[in-house]
Amino acid sequence: MILQARRSAVNAIYRVPKLKKGDPLPHLIHQVSTKLRPTEDPAEYRLTLGKIQNLRLAAKKLNGIVLPAGETFSFWSVLGRLTTWRGYVVGREIREGCLIPNVGGGICQLSNALYQAALQIGCEIIERHPHTIAVPGSDAGRDQDATVAWNDIDLRFRATETMQIECRLTSDHLIVGFRTAAPAPPIPTPRKQTPLHVIGMKSCATCGENRCSRHSPELRLSGDQQPTWLMNAAWPEWIGLHQSTGGRLIVPRQDAWPNAETVPIAAAIRSLRARLARGKPPAHVRRTLLQGDVLVAEAIGRRLTYLDDELIVALSLLAPLWSSSYLAGRRFRVVLDRAPLAVLHELLDDAALREPESPTLADFRADEWLVAAEEEALAAAAGVTTTHHGLAARFPGARVLDWDQPLVQAIDRRPERMIVFPGPAVARHGSKAVREVARRLDLSVMILGTRLEDVRKWDGINLLPTGDWKSRALAVVQPSVFETRPQKLLHGLAAGVPIIASSQCGLPYDACTTIEFGDIDELEGVLRKLVATI
Repeated sequence: MILQARRSAVNAIYRVPKLKKGDPLPHLIHQVSTKLRPTEDPAEYRLTLGKIQNLRLAAKKLNGIVLPAGETFSFWSVLGRLTTWRGYVVGREIREGCLIPNVGGGICQLSNALYQAALQIGCEIIERHPHTIAVPGSDAGRDQDATVAWNDIDLRFRATETMQIECRLTSDHLIVGFRTAAPAPPIPTPRKQTPLHVIGMKSCATCGENRCSRHSPELRLSGDQQPTWLMNAAWPEWIGLHQSTGGRLIVPRQDAWPNAETVPIAAAIRSLRARLARGKPPAHVRRTLLQGDVLVAEAIGRRLTYLDDELIVALSLLAPLWSSSYLAGRRFRVVLDRAPLAVLHELLDDAALREPESPTLADFRADEWLVAAEEEALAAAAGVTTTHHGLAARFPGARVLDWDQPLVQAIDRRPERMIVFPGPAVARHGSKAVREVARRLDLSVMILGTRLEDVRKWDGINLLPTGDWKSRALAVVQPSVFETRPQKLLHGLAAGVPIIASSQCGLPYDACTTIEFGDIDELEGVLRKLVATI
């Protein structure tokens, strides 16, 4: 306490400048990477997760900090005190020859990395305190460490040029580096290292000493740890997968999810905004839905604890969780409950070139930050799971689940010169190709979805009212740009109705006849053959 008070008085007199974040500088001049999980000992697992949580919060605070030339960086000036009310938890730290549990424990891994990086690029080291002993395999054994303790044991260095700190966690590593406006200067020769004596230290999680004041049975996690599920839509395929694996489940609303934790306020706000957007232009509706997913993702992210280490995340929640650092230091898989935004943009751009007259193929693109964050997170994921065969082809090694097949009673089929178009009747669902082929072959059309584009485009085509179609339809036709969940196609498949769809509709390729979006001649050829059979 006396040392902390003295340091506070000194800091008040010799004030360290307040550093702020800035836009990313272009040149990464040096980077240090260290493992987050140096041991796989299950007894150490809880304290390791606590350390990762502490590093997650501190890295988010440090990332992007700009250090002007000639100014001093102070570890504690930037981070402040590590307290539970700020989200820091119990991790392990070195004290009196032992690895003990303490709030904020493990933060020295960050100060070690900062010191190494600053040393290598030639920063002036103003204050640095080595550990007095070293854990086997640690940086202290190479005299490359910098211990810190609030607030009298600090790490301080001065920049020779304006630099920016890059600090982030991958699923397995802490990465610390420096960025500058100019290309990297030559790295100076490292100073001579004086290795410390390395000893094998005892850990409170494994020493077996039960009479110590720091002993706590809660340091251990019992049994195998199940993944935590962060889900959005209640698809039966995802519900079945969760039931087969188990694990904590956090969703917007209960819906059909069993025993789920919810974020009802965020879900209600998203639902209200979606209702208010009805009747607005389609681009406005889609933007509102994406913004609603961001709101829900943030609420779900706040429900995570440091013990939620292995995650299964819905793609629709992925980008905001990634950009807010909720996934930092965690291992995660992704379930594709929609197309990745970059893939959707690619498909829509290609479709807009094919049909430039359509107002709905180029009217909407997601915000750039969402697209970029989603791509980064997908690249960092341990894998993906999908029911969509078109998406599975884009992700080698993807786990592909079977679609949940609807139950349909036996039907006496008597096909007519009528095709079913699931709709809605807009360009991205292939409405132009359906109209042109219906005219050429004199086919009636039953549209199951709402017609959103100009009704006059359907002049001269016999549009049937919605009704029984499974026994009468010649085929179900959906040459869409993309279809997230092909419910009507699955119903038609279960009823034995021929399915003609684009490869991006998600069905197994051997379950339907696939055609390209906008290929009118190809669609006409397939339907002519079916007409000839009735």
